[in-house]
Amino acid sequence: MNKKIFKIIKNTIYILLIVVLFLLASAIMISKLETGINFDIYSVQSGSMQPEIKAGSIVIVQKQEKYNKGDIITFNTDSQTTVTHRIVRTEENLFYTQGDANNVEDGNPIEESQIVGKVIFKIPLLGYPFSFAKTPTGFILLIIVPATIIIAGEVVNISKELTKIKKKKDEENTD
Repeated sequence: MNKKIFKIIKNTIYILLIVVLFLLASAIMISKLETGINFDIYSVQSGSMQPEIKAGSIVIVQKQEKYNKGDIITFNTDSQTTVTHRIVRTEENLFYTQGDANNVEDGNPIEESQIVGKVIFKIPLLGYPFSFAKTPTGFILLIIVPATIIIAGEVVNISKELTKIKKKKDEENTD
């Protein structure tokens, strides 16, 4: 009885691990490649948008034709940094943003060319592993190592099955 429960738990964890790895790898691939899909994935590292978007969340953003006051957008501040804040006002072609948890507007207005897109969906807590998985160490630890363990496990299972088949054939041939 204990062996059956252990096997069920082991198989459930195994399947969940495969699903999580697949989803994480897919999200990383989509965010890194030009897939033709009209959205990007970013992780929110600070609490400036709380309670609407908690630190450690993933946001999915999509380019829009027009941005309005109240929209939550992700924009580039420089070539390496993105920020997710709400548009609090607009003047001509400039957008003034502010984090929901902040008391004042951001220091500089942004131009439309800096906007990556409007937040269309958010997933709490997945931002930290997503960001870590984008680093070389994280990619190895969260993608390569578990994938190698899964592949090795499958090779062992296949080997066991082939041994059983060979043993069964040998028994049939000796009869």
